[in-house]
Formats: sequence, structure tokens, C-alpha cells
Amino acid sequence: MTSTPPRLFQAPGRASLYAWWVTVKRVALFALLGSVAIASLLAIVGILGNGFGRLAVHALATAMVVAAGSVLALGNVGAWDLPSARVASRLGVLASCVGMIVLIACVWLEPRHDAPWLLACSLAVVAIAATHASMMWLARIGPRVQVLRTVALAVNVLLVVMTLAAIWGKGRSDALAEALAILAILECGLTLAIAAVAAASRAAPTGAGVAEVCFCPRCGKRLWQPAGEIRCRHCDEVFLVELRPAGELPSAVLRS
Repeated sequence: MTSTPPRLFQAPGRASLYAWWVTVKRVALFALLGSVAIASLLAIVGILGNGFGRLAVHALATAMVVAAGSVLALGNVGAWDLPSARVASRLGVLASCVGMIVLIACVWLEPRHDAPWLLACSLAVVAIAATHASMMWLARIGPRVQVLRTVALAVNVLLVVMTLAAIWGKGRSDALAEALAILAILECGLTLAIAAVAAASRAAPTGAGVAEVCFCPRCGKRLWQPAGEIRCRHCDEVFLVELRPAGELPSAVLRS
């Protein structure tokens, strides 16, 4: 019988991906902090100077766009490693970056045609919806209430499709506006319900039947199991999870 070394939370083959994830997250955070600082400085200068010049307005708008795009990118990068959020997180990062570029170009070039502005608005809608979907996938909820997340994601996709139709449609429809309002209210209610369920699950006292293990460290798919010896129903991996005090965390490992 041969013994295998302990398997840590991070698989060796994903070391480069983890390093890239940390780098992207750090860059997005620095971009967010820098843009907020620049926007605040320009606002103070504008107040003290009794108004903004054309260049200052463009610079302020650029800083605000970078800040918004960085927030959206950070939200998607947080769910980057979740297999269930693979499409949403990557789409959100792509839409955020491309949307920032298009919107900054519109701010500085000020095109007279509507197409560039409509494209920027469409990318912003996709980025916001993808970030919202990533946040929904990050919520830790039990199997019995997974239907809430499914319905929320479906309404989210429907909202994006109808919003894009409203942006690019030449005619305005009262029925479309009413449908968008109803879907937006429904999405807000579902989001609040998922947040409340996740908060209640996180605040539940530790004991038998409590889900301390919410994902498989090998395949990354979701589980809902108490700590101890666990077999993943997705990849059939067997591993042991031990709960230890915070002071012992540096020496805690996950053994398979």
C-alpha cells in the first residue's frame, strides 16, 4: 500500500490560474481605487475653481467609467473558479472591459451617431447582468431553495434580452416597458430572498446537518454536506474535512 501526500485546497495544476486570478483582482482593485481618487480630486478642483473645463469633465467621466468597470470586473473575478459561473464570470469580465473602452472612446470623441452610444449601453447592460449572475452563483443556499437561484437567473437573462430589444428598437412599446418593470421588481425580490436565505444559512449554529462543505475541492462543483468524511457525488472523490479553531488554521490541511 502506498501513501499519497495530503491534498491541499488548491490543485497543483491550477497554480498558474490562481496566480493569474490574484493578479487580475489586484489590478482591478488598484484601478478602482485610482479612479475613485482621481474622480474625487477632479470634483474638489472643480468646486474650488467654480466649474469644470471640457478636459476636466472628460477626465472625470473617464475616471467614473473605469471605477464602474473595475467594480463589475471584481464581482465577476470573484466567481471565476466556480464551474457553474464559468460563462457568467467570463462574459462579465469581457463585457466590462470592452464596455469601458467603448464608453471612454465615446466620452472623448463625442460621436454624433447613436450607434456607439447604444453599443456602450448594451455592453453595460450585459456586464451588469453577468455580474449579478456571478453574485447569485456565489450565494451559498441549500438544495431545497435552489429553485430561487434558477428562477432569478432565468429572469436575469430575460431582462437582458428585453432591455437590449428596447435599446436597439426604433419604436417604444408601453407593453415592453411594463414587462421590464415587472421583471425588474421580480428580480429584486428574488435577489433579496436569495440574500436572506444565504445570510440565514451562514448564521445557523454549527451542528449536525449543517452544511460546512459547500463545494468539492477537486472538481469545484457544489455540495451541501457537514464536515467529516465526504464522497463527492460528481467526481466520486473521497476526502476528509476537519473543523479546527482559528488559531490552528496555518496547520490545517485537507486530506484525501
